[in-house]
Amino acid sequence: MTIRAATRAAVDARARGRCEGPCGVEFAVLERLPRQRLRQLGYDPHRALGEYHHVRQTAHGGPDEPGNVRVLCQVCHRAETRVQNHEAAKAARAPDKA
Repeated sequence: MTIRAATRAAVDARARGRCEGPCGVEFAVLERLPRQRLRQLGYDPHRALGEYHHVRQTAHGGPDEPGNVRVLCQVCHRAETRVQNHEAAKAARAPDKA
């Protein structure tokens, strides 16, 4: 999903160069690490270290606004996406409560 430039700018200003996930790592620190060390820590050095994440997915009605978007390091982004996918699958399997 493409995130509007204004949303990215607002999220970047709020994050101030840090992952907004549980780890809170500074991206500048990661950028100084050798590629091999990044791989050991679970990062792909050929991709951006910070990734934008919709808290509520746009496919499920989440807005493309700063309040619904966070910048996460690759590791936190993978974890958040895994949780979202698990919750979506669980909800899809749940019987309707009509």
